[in-house]
Amino acid sequence: MSGEHKTTAVSGHNLPAQATSFVGRQEELGEIAGLLADPRCRLLVLVGPGGIGKTRLAIEAAAALLGDFADGVYFVPLQSVAAPEFIGPAVAQAIGFSFYGSDDPREQLFDYLRDRQMLLVVDNVEHLLPGGELLVELLARAPHVKLLVTSREVLGLREEWVRPVRGLAFPPGEGAAPAGSYSAVQLFAERARQVNASFSLEREAGCASAISRLVEGMPLAIELAAAWLRALPCAEVAREIQGSLDFLTTTLRNVPERHRNVRAVFEQTWNRLPAAEQEVFRRLSVFRGGLTREAAGAVAGADLPTLQSLVDRALLSVSPAGRYEIHELLRQFAAERLAAEPEVWAAVHQRHCSYYAGFLARREASLKGDDQVLALTEVADELDNVRGAWRWAVDEGLEDQIRDSMGGLHIFYQARSLFREGARAFDVAVERFQGRGSELLPALRLLQAWFYASAMDQNKLRALVDEGVAGLRAAGTGGTLAMALAAASWLGIEEAAPPAPGLPELYEDNLAAFRRAGDLWGEAWSLYSLGSLAWAAHRDEEARDLLQASRDRFLTRGDRWGSTYALHNLGLVLSRLGDYRGAVAVFQQSLRACQQVGDRGGEAFSLHHLGLVLGLREEHGLSMRYLADALRVALELNDDEGAVWHLYEMALALTRMGRHAQAIEILAQLLQVMEPGYERDTIESALAEAAAGLPADVVAGARSRGETAG
Repeated sequence: MSGEHKTTAVSGHNLPAQATSFVGRQEELGEIAGLLADPRCRLLVLVGPGGIGKTRLAIEAAAALLGDFADGVYFVPLQSVAAPEFIGPAVAQAIGFSFYGSDDPREQLFDYLRDRQMLLVVDNVEHLLPGGELLVELLARAPHVKLLVTSREVLGLREEWVRPVRGLAFPPGEGAAPAGSYSAVQLFAERARQVNASFSLEREAGCASAISRLVEGMPLAIELAAAWLRALPCAEVAREIQGSLDFLTTTLRNVPERHRNVRAVFEQTWNRLPAAEQEVFRRLSVFRGGLTREAAGAVAGADLPTLQSLVDRALLSVSPAGRYEIHELLRQFAAERLAAEPEVWAAVHQRHCSYYAGFLARREASLKGDDQVLALTEVADELDNVRGAWRWAVDEGLEDQIRDSMGGLHIFYQARSLFREGARAFDVAVERFQGRGSELLPALRLLQAWFYASAMDQNKLRALVDEGVAGLRAAGTGGTLAMALAAASWLGIEEAAPPAPGLPELYEDNLAAFRRAGDLWGEAWSLYSLGSLAWAAHRDEEARDLLQASRDRFLTRGDRWGSTYALHNLGLVLSRLGDYRGAVAVFQQSLRACQQVGDRGGEAFSLHHLGLVLGLREEHGLSMRYLADALRVALELNDDEGAVWHLYEMALALTRMGRHAQAIEILAQLLQVMEPGYERDTIESALAEAAAGLPADVVAGARSRGETAG
């Protein structure tokens, strides 16, 4: 890098640690560094066939540039991303950015990156080429971000600079320099010694050179060839590869020429596998984003010795976290073998779907209790598989699997603020079962409405409630539906209207049923719902008692995250009752719980209301610190709407502290981004109050400074 953004400090990164040595590529590393130092080159695409080493080269190049990007170097893996719409979430996850609120996630991401000086290593884009326009817009909106992309195809974008990646250097034939001077042979020798300590490059130089030529220096093929040395002499490995190269050149008409040597290596690997291992490996191709030993056994019938054998043959790798991973090219090869028998293909996908439906069902209790942080992490690790299983269940109309999945998905999507993805997931399910007379449809519609309401769109929830409480009763109370039903209580709070006819009775009936069943979690949500209705109706003492009882049930169940719902409303009730000391204690308890669970949005809510209550107690300095912390979290989440209201409350606090000019500056700044309507009128009124009694020139100066800052 060059110019005013140059820095020599080592920045943050998430580049994956590598278990094996990096061999060769010094010329390529120098070229990549030079291109990325050129201010004209902001989208550098490493293009080459699968297995050529693009990813490893990109990681090594990025590691050498850690000191050149002040805001970090981040690896964005897209291998398991199924559609272009998930590129943005993948980038956000890689850089540690959380979506929040109702704004367009894409806009949130662009706003977050706007002033960042960052290198993003975007890996495996070839199956997501329609998503290239997102990369172009990102470059336009974030002028100090650079992209180092790996792909099997050029992106077809004006902005891209293409750097082809070819195989490692290999001996061209007889009379060449010593074999050990070529990086392809060096790589083969290193990997050979890992599987066979007696391997000698001096003794096997001719064979190693021949293998390097046959695979044209392709790193993945070299590593697969070296893995065979567990069972075969080097010369025989070379003969096997040589014997099949010409034959495999014409087996698949749509395989590019550059892939045919790699496919020869894959074919030889496949043919060397015992029939049982072939069957397991092709079935493993159904997984996306890796898999666990348990999943491999349940879906593909793989036992530990078979998995270890596949690892030994370089068909599987084991991540530092202990998950099995399949190189995408190998997975595609295995998937072709699986698809050759449609009945087997369908049966394996069915087992995959059933396994992950059960996976979610088995974690539902943990998501409601003491182990919820671990359970949330486990679901996040399997999200690509969970998405695929849900799509299969919906497409095939598998009611049992959908029923098993929907509770875990409900909690996970909500706890991770993936409201829009949750809404889309239940949109397709509702569409699939609409008009089929399915008993699942009321529950699916309720969960769909929950996610829209969480994203600040109450229309589907209002439509459900307007249809009558009978429809809500038809949804049932199993799984997480007690939580979903609580959303209906939000309408009274948002709209300051009486509850729908029969809604209080529904909550009372559910509460009684949960108590009879000894279901503390269902009881807690029913108490929360009744407490919210009482709060909306200004029956504050009743609301306090109900919400305290809800909190206690959640905590007895071990659900810290669920307790924050009760705590948030309880704090508001206590504040309205004038029990400021109690409200502060409740919001502090909520803040601790949100931080423990990792709910950043709940953290901002708790900080905000701590600031408000302390302001009512006239502890203005402490109030401002909490509001400033809430603003900081909102900015980290790119929650512009939240940031506006944190700033608004800070302005009111400044007014109460007598710092009127500063309050006017903030309010004038906010008016620059507010559309006409109730919210703008509220800010105008606050500005008028702050300006009351001040000289006109002081007010004008403060407004001017705020408008300029805005």
